[in-house]
Amino acid sequence: MGLPSKPFPPPPSPLFQILLMGWLSLLASPSFGASDYKARFEVPWQKRDFPAMAQVLREWRTARPKDLELLVAYGDYFYSKGGQELEPLEGSLTVGGILLKKKPPRSLSGLVSPAVPRNLELLRQAGPCWKAALRSHPWRLDISLNLAFLYQALGDFEAQYAILADALQYADKHRSRLKWEREEGLPLASKTLLPEILQDFAGRYLLRERSSETEQAFRLARLNETFYPDYLETYNVMAAYFHFKKDGPFTLRCLLMAYEKNPKDSVILLNIANVLLGLRKKEPAVIFFRKVVELDNDRECVSRARKKLKKLGKTTINRRNAEAAEKT
Repeated sequence: MGLPSKPFPPPPSPLFQILLMGWLSLLASPSFGASDYKARFEVPWQKRDFPAMAQVLREWRTARPKDLELLVAYGDYFYSKGGQELEPLEGSLTVGGILLKKKPPRSLSGLVSPAVPRNLELLRQAGPCWKAALRSHPWRLDISLNLAFLYQALGDFEAQYAILADALQYADKHRSRLKWEREEGLPLASKTLLPEILQDFAGRYLLRERSSETEQAFRLARLNETFYPDYLETYNVMAAYFHFKKDGPFTLRCLLMAYEKNPKDSVILLNIANVLLGLRKKEPAVIFFRKVVELDNDRECVSRARKKLKKLGKTTINRRNAEAAEKT
């Protein structure tokens, strides 16, 4: 065979070769296209369209089987399909004679909702997916918290406690490394996000008003106190636990710990007043009811305090006697 009639084209320029290699490296990157699949998955996930979710997952697994977010999405799929989501806890809850004030729950992308089993076998399948993702990415706080929601749904408190303890320890030591879904930053500071979620877990255990579950709520509250001692709602949970155990002095002690940290929190003041009244310490109780009214920073607490004062016939009190009573 003779030589071609036309000369070979010149070799590509060095700049073209660099651009070509960069483009090829992008194609080989394990993260390329993952965000596209994640976005596609979230549309049917928000609607709980399980056939459409399954279709996206099959395509994703075929194209990019090693994507971290694929594992997370599989966990989301099994959790949503196997669990029945619960109504959020919000507003005022009186548990064990102690008032708990629940803020409206935050809607956070990447975080599942509390649930109870609908299909236990499917629900359990979320665990291996999320655990595999967390092993390689321990800084992903969303995965840790989703596992905690899963273990509560499955009734496995020890596993829930262990994952939360690990997450709090990691957050305490590596706060700057913490990430959320898609390796993004946290939607809230960890010192705000974590104690609020632990409080929600504890509140759900308290509401069942069974001895074993009030114990579990207390353990979560102690864990919360260890890492976030200034989060006042923790002390209300501990007080509710001791109130269940009919231990008035320890109930009061928990509330006074919170009072020392913030003497102007109306929920704490109202709880102290009610506990004092239960301990037959009428005058100190009246002092704390009056504090709630005078501060006037929580309409519901003020209304409750006024009703108690009216019932006690103490709409006004002698200031000298009040100061003496408070010292006792």
